[in-house]
Amino acid sequence: MIIAVSGITGVGKSYLKRCIAEELGINNILMVTTRKKRFFDKNGKDKWFVSEKHFEKMKKNNEITLTIEFLKNKYGYYTKEIMGNKDGITEIYFTEVDNFKRKCKNLIAIYIKPTDIEISKEKLRKRKLSEEVIEDRIKEMERQIETFENDKELQAKYDYIFLNDYTNKSRAELIEYIKSKMENRKLVERG
Repeated sequence: MIIAVSGITGVGKSYLKRCIAEELGINNILMVTTRKKRFFDKNGKDKWFVSEKHFEKMKKNNEITLTIEFLKNKYGYYTKEIMGNKDGITEIYFTEVDNFKRKCKNLIAIYIKPTDIEISKEKLRKRKLSEEVIEDRIKEMERQIETFENDKELQAKYDYIFLNDYTNKSRAELIEYIKSKMENRKLVERG
């Protein structure tokens, strides 16, 4: 089973993804990206950071799949991790849920909404990015929220819309939801 989380910048996707992977003992599927590493990013822990040339070579050789371009950077996933048989969790761009569902037959798609967008904006500002990048990301946050809120068909493609209030209680709620889905799948497999 692949769990795919989506949501705006600063909503807690990376943090929640790491918590879920650790608590449930599943693979943390990292994105491959041409985005520059931030001061706190660790290659192989947060994402796989590669050059544009290397990214294109891997894409041509089908080593990566489900590639997109976002804010002038490219993102994708190692094919063997997405198509493998191991349980895993990853982040996806919110409009890519259909593509993931086509590739990953056993996918649980979760959209994470903030209780307060200002908290997400503040978390973004703490990343020590340039003002230009921050402004681009804030515009993208606002556009994504508007798009998601006004598109009922897109919302329906998600298995769960989770409201994150940035508390341990909400984190535990999300983990319990995923745990129940994994247990249900195991019961079905046992028949």
